[in-house]
Amino acid sequence: MNRSAPSTRSPESISTRKPRGSSNPRGFAGLFITHSISEAVFMSTRVLVMSARPGRIVAEFNIPFPYPRSPELRFDPEFARLSGAISHALRGSHS
Repeated sequence: MNRSAPSTRSPESISTRKPRGSSNPRGFAGLFITHSISEAVFMSTRVLVMSARPGRIVAEFNIPFPYPRSPELRFDPEFARLSGAISHALRGSHS
């Protein structure tokens, strides 16, 4: 039986995923699509926030943390500030 269940990923689980080349971002280009703000901040160099339909980019955030990133980054005040700003932009874009 195949059941669909909502994602239960915790912020701890994102720290174990490391895309190929992520320790050298100049050698890796990729597009991650996620609904997890902490995952976006942890894995990206730039986060784009999209509006509801029609989907348009309404905000852009540069992520300043160097690679490789340690799991402790999630407790950094700047990580929290960026996550909050992205959350605020996301809520505003769907009002």
